[in-house]
Amino acid sequence: MRRRTSDEHRRYLIARINDPSVPRGERIHTLRTLTFAPCSNIRELLLGPSDDVKDAVARARQTLPRFPSERAVADLATRVPQVRAREIDGLGLPLNLAVSASAVAGAVLHNERLATCALAAGTAGQR
Repeated sequence: MRRRTSDEHRRYLIARINDPSVPRGERIHTLRTLTFAPCSNIRELLLGPSDDVKDAVARARQTLPRFPSERAVADLATRVPQVRAREIDGLGLPLNLAVSASAVAGAVLHNERLATCALAAGTAGQR
């Protein structure tokens, strides 16, 4: 079985996030996945998510929640976390420097994704 390319996978996620036949839990997980999609694309990391991702996420935030509690979960799924110093302590000097430099660049460029994506990339696969 052939693996999907990153563009094919993105189109797959965008199609499923607003498909009512897909289980709600999977759609909420997809919402979180699409929120972090720009971390895997340099252009989107620097300039923000592409229009198709922004549109799919905006539509899902309006149509997916049925109750205030589900709206709160959708809000959490789309919030990009702020990286704080205590979260990078103990990660080792190279990763600490990368995340710190990304945080400075993010502050200068008004792009909160940089530090978060650097931390996510540096800790991928760690437990």
